[in-house]
Amino acid sequence: MVFASSTFFIFFAVVLSLYWLLPRFVSRSPILLIASWYFYAFGCWSYILLLLFFTAFDFFMAQKISQMLHEEKPTKAKILAVVSISLNVLILSGFKLSWMVNIFSDQILMPVGISFYTFQSIAYIVDIFRKKIPAQRNFVNYALYISFFPQLLAGPIERAGSILPILAKPWDERKPSILEIKEALWLIFWGLLKKVAIADRVRPFAAWAITGLGAKGAGDIWFASIVFILQFLADFSAYTDLARGQALLFGIRLSENFRYPYFSTSPKEFWQRWHITLGAWFRDYVYGPLVRHGVSRWAALLITMVLVGLWHGAKPKFVVWGAFWGFLIVLDNFLSPFLPIFHSEFLRKWQKILGWSAVMSAWILSGFFFVARDVQDASTLLVRAFTFFVSSRTKGDLVIAFTYLIPFIFVETMQWLNKDRFFWFRWKKPKQSIFLLVLVLFYLGNYANQGTDFIYFAF
Repeated sequence: MVFASSTFFIFFAVVLSLYWLLPRFVSRSPILLIASWYFYAFGCWSYILLLLFFTAFDFFMAQKISQMLHEEKPTKAKILAVVSISLNVLILSGFKLSWMVNIFSDQILMPVGISFYTFQSIAYIVDIFRKKIPAQRNFVNYALYISFFPQLLAGPIERAGSILPILAKPWDERKPSILEIKEALWLIFWGLLKKVAIADRVRPFAAWAITGLGAKGAGDIWFASIVFILQFLADFSAYTDLARGQALLFGIRLSENFRYPYFSTSPKEFWQRWHITLGAWFRDYVYGPLVRHGVSRWAALLITMVLVGLWHGAKPKFVVWGAFWGFLIVLDNFLSPFLPIFHSEFLRKWQKILGWSAVMSAWILSGFFFVARDVQDASTLLVRAFTFFVSSRTKGDLVIAFTYLIPFIFVETMQWLNKDRFFWFRWKKPKQSIFLLVLVLFYLGNYANQGTDFIYFAF
C-alpha cells in the first residue's frame, strides 16, 4: 500500500477518524496496532508472520534480560542479549543475501521494511541490556513501536526510549495542537508533492543513463547524475515527511531524518545531515562499542561505514561505496585541524564553496556504485564521466528536468536559509496563500499517474 495511492489515503482517513473519535479514556494503541499490521499484510500477507515473530521473540527476550539484570546475573543477561541480536542479524542477513545474489529468487522476496524494524528491535534489546530503558510490560505498545505503519517501511529508525513514553501518555497529554496539525498537514502535502510531482517525474531523466547504463558520454552522465541526486533526496525525504506528518496527527512526533544535507561543506557534516537516524544507530551500536573495545577511531569509522554500505545490500558495490565514504570521513577528521582559519569573510565563503563542491562531487561519483548494477558498471560510468565529452540530451531535456525540480530546490533552499522547515508559517496571509496556490497548481499540473515505489523500499 503506497503512501501516494488513493487506497492508502482511504485507509489513513478511516484509521485517523476512528482514532480521534474514540472516547478520551480509551487506549488508542490497539486500533493503531491492528491498522499497522493490516497495512503491512496488505502488501504481502506472508511476511506479517515474520514481523509478529520478531515482535513476540524480542519482547519475551527483553523481559528475561531485564529479569537477569534485576537478579544480578549479568552473564546470563549478556547471553540472552547476544542470542536475540544474533537471531535478528541472522534473519536480516539471510534475506539480504538471498535477495541480493538472486538465490531462490522465485521463492524469496525481500520483506519491505525488514532493515528498519530489525534495527529498532536490536536497539531496544541493547538499550535494555545497557540499563538505559526499562523492559516494556505493555505488549501492545511495544508491538506498535516496532510496527507503527507511517515509519514501518523506510524509517525513520526510532528508539524505544523516545516512542514508548509517548505511547504510554493518555490522549489528552499528546493530542496534537492546532500548530502541530498545521505542521502535519504541510509535511504530508509537501511530501506527496515531492514524490508524485517531482521525484517520479524526473526519474526517467536519470534511470536510463545510470542504472540502465545508457549514457553515451560525460554530458549524459553528469546531467543524469545531478538529476538523480536531487530525485534521490526528494524521494527519500518525501517518505520521511509523509511519515512524520501522519504520525503527528496521531500525537506521535517522529525523528528528523534529513537536515538539508546538500548544503554540507564536509563529508562529516554530510553524514550528520543525511539519513540521520541510520547514522545515529551505527554511531551508538557499532562505532561506539568498537572504540570502547580498543579499536582506533579511524579503523572504527572505516568498519562502520563499510557496514552502512552492507546494510543497503550484500554486494561488492555497496562495500566500495561505504569504504569510499569511510575514507573521506577519516580524511576529513585528519585534515580538519590543519585547515586554515580565515578571518576574512570573503575567504571563509570561498572555503565553504570549495568544501561544498567537493562533497557534492563525491556524492555524485559514489552514486555510480550505489545505483549501478555492479562494480564493473560503476567503473564504466566513472571512465565515461571523464573521457567521452558528448551528450545525447538536448537543451529541452535540461529545461524540462529542472523545471520539475524548481519547487524542490526553492523550498529546500528557503528551509536551509531560515533554519526552519515551516519557514512560510511566518509570512503574512496573502503571501502564504500565493505560495500554497502555486504549489497546488504545480502538483495538479504534474501529478504522475503511474507512480513508483519509494527508492528505499529496496533496502
